[in-house]
Amino acid sequence: MIRVRAAAGFAALLVLSCGGDGPIGIDTPPPPPPPPGGSFEVAYGTYIGGSGVEEIREPYLLPDGRLLFGSRTFGGMPTTGGALQSAYGGGSGDAWVGILSTSGQLDAGTYLGGNGMERAPYGLGVLPGGDIMAVVGTTSTNIPTSAGAYRPNIHSPIPSPGDGFLCRLSPDLRARRWCTYLGGAWPRGGLETMSNGETVVVGRATGSNFSTTAGAFQTVARGTDDGFVLRVRANGGGVAFSTRLGGNGSDVGEVVLSAREDASGDIRLNGSSTSSNFPVTVGAAQTNSRGSKDAFLARLTPDGSSLVYSTLLSGS
Repeated sequence: MIRVRAAAGFAALLVLSCGGDGPIGIDTPPPPPPPPGGSFEVAYGTYIGGSGVEEIREPYLLPDGRLLFGSRTFGGMPTTGGALQSAYGGGSGDAWVGILSTSGQLDAGTYLGGNGMERAPYGLGVLPGGDIMAVVGTTSTNIPTSAGAYRPNIHSPIPSPGDGFLCRLSPDLRARRWCTYLGGAWPRGGLETMSNGETVVVGRATGSNFSTTAGAFQTVARGTDDGFVLRVRANGGGVAFSTRLGGNGSDVGEVVLSAREDASGDIRLNGSSTSSNFPVTVGAAQTNSRGSKDAFLARLTPDGSSLVYSTLLSGS
């Protein structure tokens, strides 16, 4: 992990995932050009790894200049004193969350994993009070959920590739405020922390068993896979809404890949679709599928009941 600095201050973060043969991915774009007459220098560079392969995701620059980020690991990762989970949970990979100081030292580090498989966090965010939200894909049956959690147990049967869990963590990664499973959905698109303290999680729902709420935009499955949007209450004990978003596509047909809250409170979504009847709105920029897979852009109302607009965006 490398932090790049320009003469006027920190300019960019370059995060690389490494395996035994060297870099296997870059999760942030290259830094912009330096200012006129300026140059770049490396502010710090450090390895972050354990005894196997690591995959770093979701770098998030905190207001104080420190770096929050997540990783997948197979053990041997460093943790810090009082960490929420100081030991590898077992199975075929754990999630791990860390915070680097402005000089590249590990301020906080903890595992987030159980007896099955975890991927690197698909989303990290920070709430107004400083608490950290993390969403992880999992097949573990022993993630420690909290009393009164929306979904205290993993979905049964466990869908492919797995369920997900959402946790609210203290800023120092030492305490779990609450944690809940998602109820049978893979959180491939990560999360968005909302202005009222709630959290929106998005991704892919496989099969017909994912729970939706009354009045949601789409309450039933339309294909093998649909995208999903799940808005979780600030205390983790319930949801404001849960909706699917998809058409008749099959073979990993739909997935919502990101969500952002706009100034009006609406939720902006993007993702991909393989459906011939993905829901679009009248007057949209593109209403018909043009290829084997199309991108889509959509704007969902804050209560998840309707689409302000939805359009496909693709070529042949």
